[in-house]
Amino acid sequence: MVYRNDVEALEARHAALAAEVADKTRDRDEIAGMLAAARARDERERELLERPARRRRHRRAAVIAALAGLAVIAGIGTYRLTHPKRDRFAPVMAKMQEFADRMCACKTKDCAQHVSDDLTKWGQEMAQHALKEDKPDEAVVKQFTTVVERFANCMTKTMMVQ
Repeated sequence: MVYRNDVEALEARHAALAAEVADKTRDRDEIAGMLAAARARDERERELLERPARRRRHRRAAVIAALAGLAVIAGIGTYRLTHPKRDRFAPVMAKMQEFADRMCACKTKDCAQHVSDDLTKWGQEMAQHALKEDKPDEAVVKQFTTVVERFANCMTKTMMVQ
């Protein structure tokens, strides 16, 4: 019978430990719930305290972004005022003036033909690089017409001489 008493004693000890584990598990679960609630409450309080600071940070960031935008706009405006739009036709006009001057300086047909050939060659090179959006305004067209008429008059005089 001694054996039976040992088994019964072990079973009783096992049951007592199982009950103790169940109590401790309940205690642990209860404490875990309380801890989670305390953390949530702490997080809400921290969030409530941070809201004004966050609003200030957001407002400050918005003001900085607006000022940066204004600075960029002011910079672009200043650049446009200090760097007027480049006249893309000025070099072309200068070159045409040069051809007209050369033509008017010619005294022989060969000279006039050479200047005319140079103008044709230059015109073909320019046509390859010209942009379709490059449209001169009325003042440029008028000035260009005057130079071309001068060139044509000088060429006609030179060709009629001999």
